[in-house]
Amino acid sequence: MNKKVISIILLFCIFFSLSELKAQEVLNSVYVQNHVPSKKPIPYQYVREADVMWSKTVWRKLQLKEKMNHPLYYPEQIIGERMSLMSLLLWGIKNQGLTAYDEDASSGNEFSVVLSQEQIQDRLGAGKEYTTVTDVETGEVTERVMEKNSHPEEIKELLLKEMWFFDKDFFGSASVKKVMPVLAPELSYKELNVSDGLLARRMWTQTVLEGKNRERRPMIMDDLSRYCTLDTFAMVRILEELQKLV
Repeated sequence: MNKKVISIILLFCIFFSLSELKAQEVLNSVYVQNHVPSKKPIPYQYVREADVMWSKTVWRKLQLKEKMNHPLYYPEQIIGERMSLMSLLLWGIKNQGLTAYDEDASSGNEFSVVLSQEQIQDRLGAGKEYTTVTDVETGEVTERVMEKNSHPEEIKELLLKEMWFFDKDFFGSASVKKVMPVLAPELSYKELNVSDGLLARRMWTQTVLEGKNRERRPMIMDDLSRYCTLDTFAMVRILEELQKLV
């Protein structure tokens, strides 16, 4: 009797466990997979033209067949939700409202002539191919139309346009103290007793190496610690803001 009760209880437990598993989304990996189509592009930060002291346009060639760029080139054909960079761009043009442009030969402006879906597909080899077939028995000639698919995998090189510029608030320097007010304006050295590197180095040399300022040593070491802490945190914040632009 006890064995039957235990067996029934186990069956109920297994049944309800399976029901819960079916009702839930089972995690079939050690991490949640975020597919490319679900990701949103990061917008550029606003930059006033008056704040740009100097700028330069740089064109880079991205060789997709190079080993380091293989994650951008493969897979050549879409596998489920996995796609190459070119397939992703085509998907974005078709489904997310991205706009494709053609360079205006007369003005050299690469963002003036809009390309239609048909023009894009035609440039990638898609379209219709007409062939004639002769019937061997009757001699009748008929025309056949074959649909050709696009081949984004044939694009093996991309041109990337970059614009380098100096913000006026950098004051021509790339040091933490010049970059921080632009990228992390919530941080400031103004309330610190030690607020620059030269003073920090001099105070540390005098207090630690030369043995001076013994009476004020605890206060000086605390000031140096606060300065170094802010310096380190500022670099972390700057890195976070720069990563948003990548």
